[in-house]
Amino acid sequence: MNKSANLTGLLEYQSKLLLKNRSTPVPSGEVAKTHLNARRIAERLSTPVTIKTQVGVTGRFKAGGIRYAETPVIREKATFNLLSSSL
Repeated sequence: MNKSANLTGLLEYQSKLLLKNRSTPVPSGEVAKTHLNARRIAERLSTPVTIKTQVGVTGRFKAGGIRYAETPVIREKATFNLLSSSL
């Protein structure tokens, strides 16, 4: 069976991990599964961030599943909204 056939349906963070394990440079990122988890990650960051839902669908940006956040307050609101959405 072709190895690429097994790669369908991967989430972005899973794809990045596979690439990183093969020594391919990828942007840094962390996965938060809860609002508190996201808050802890955000507290360590001092730069603007992109917050993305990890769902197996296309069109995340148009559906509101990708948010840019420049301040801790905006990060917290965006994370809360994304984690509580049905996207």
